[in-house]
Amino acid sequence: MVALTISHKEENTVRKGFTLIELLVVIAIIAILAAILFPVFAQARAKARQTMCLSNTKQVGLAMQMYAQDYDETVPAVFRNVPGASTSIDSYMVLVPYVKSINLWFCPDRTDTGCGGPTGPGTINPDGRCIGYGYNWGADIYAGGGLLGPETTAPDGTRYSAGKALAALTKPAEVMAFTDTYDTHRYTMGVLYILSRYSGGQSNNSLRHGSRFNTIFADGHAKNMKWRGGLFAGVQVAAMPAGLPNALMYCADENETLPTYGMTCGQLITLVYNYYILWWPD
Repeated sequence: MVALTISHKEENTVRKGFTLIELLVVIAIIAILAAILFPVFAQARAKARQTMCLSNTKQVGLAMQMYAQDYDETVPAVFRNVPGASTSIDSYMVLVPYVKSINLWFCPDRTDTGCGGPTGPGTINPDGRCIGYGYNWGADIYAGGGLLGPETTAPDGTRYSAGKALAALTKPAEVMAFTDTYDTHRYTMGVLYILSRYSGGQSNNSLRHGSRFNTIFADGHAKNMKWRGGLFAGVQVAAMPAGLPNALMYCADENETLPTYGMTCGQLITLVYNYYILWWPD
C-alpha cells in the first residue's frame, strides 16, 4: 500500500513545465490574437481622435457665429501683404479670442509644424504647429464663391478678400465654412490647396479620418463628411467632397458669377468635379 502511494506521488511530480511544442503553440495563439486585436485598438484610437476633432470643429463653428453677431452678420475677411505688418491676417486669428484657446484649431491627426503664419513667443501659436482646419475661401481661393469675395487690392497695397454677409448665403446649412485641411500658412479648403502638405498614398482611405473630414457649416453645425482625393489635370493633388451635391456646398450661392472665370460658382464646381480631377480609388 505504501509503495502504491509513493508511485502515485511520483507520477504527479514528473512534469513541472511545458514542452517546446506546447510553448510554440501558446506563442502562436498569442500572435494570432495580437494580429486580430491590434488593428481593432488602432481603429478605436483613430475614432477617438476623429471624435475629438469633430468636437473642436463644433466650437470653431460657434466662434464664427459669435463673430458674425459682433460684426453686422458678416463672416471673417482675410488679409495679406498688409503694409507695416509682419504677417497676414487669417480667419482663425480673429476667431481665437471667442474661444480663448488656439488649441481648438489643432486636429489630433495633424501634428506637423513649420507651416508658417504667426508663430514664436508672444503669438497665438507659439509652438508653430500647423492648423487643422481650413476656411472656405471658395473652390479657387482667390476667385470668390465661398464665404469670401474675390481678392481685391486696396489703395494702400493691402490685398484682401472680404467676408460675406450671412444674408448672402442662400442656404447657410449647406454652405461649408471650415473643414480638415493639409494646407499651409493660409489655411484654406480650396480644391488645389487642401492637400498641399499631404504626403500619404494615393487612395481615399489614406486621407485623414479615413477620408471623412470634419466639416463646419455656415449655420454653425458640424458633421463628418466623405471627401475624395485625386489629381487635378492628372498632375496636382486635389480634393473635394464626395458627390457633386456635396461639392456644390463650396458655394455661398451657386448662381454667383465669378468674374475670374465668367461662369457661376455652381458651373465651376460642376466642371472641375466632372472633368478635371482623376479621382483616387478608395
